[in-house]
Amino acid sequence: MVQADNSHETTPDRRPEASLPPKVERLRSGKPLTLLADRPSVLSKGETAARYGGLCGDVIAVINAGGSEFAVVDFRHQVKSGTTIVKISNRPDSPDGLAIDVRRTPLLLISRSFDGKSEAGSKGIWGQDPITIGRDHLADRFDADYSPFVSRKHFSISYDRANDSVSITDHASANGTEVTYVPSLM
Repeated sequence: MVQADNSHETTPDRRPEASLPPKVERLRSGKPLTLLADRPSVLSKGETAARYGGLCGDVIAVINAGGSEFAVVDFRHQVKSGTTIVKISNRPDSPDGLAIDVRRTPLLLISRSFDGKSEAGSKGIWGQDPITIGRDHLADRFDADYSPFVSRKHFSISYDRANDSVSITDHASANGTEVTYVPSLM
């Protein structure tokens, strides 16, 4: 399980990270879990570089789909600091890393195979149109990550800019979908 890392400093435009422990929720088929992105609660900052190719974003949720792990990474704090183009990997051994425009793609879904050098193992989350994850979907990006226990149409994820929320929905997957996140403090 991902542990919260609250050892970093916060910037003036962001509230301190939640002190609530991470929560693991098993999704029920067809019933979306909605995370309010306007009050982000970060699961991991320090662990991000080690586990996900040196990302410079905040992991706000980890999704386990049939034994395959995906992370939802938030880059919106970069916009608040005045940055609009972000080189995703900040690893010194990756000089030619993938870059994104965080105004257009504020959130990224990544898998364990993501290395920050190409789009393999990643998909931008930028609109209400859901991104579907499963053996019949996005095989060009995530095929290496799909365990034999991932359903053909396992789960979907979308970002609602108007309500600043992320929704994750299980699609009657055979082995279920679990989401680890830190509940927002109101």
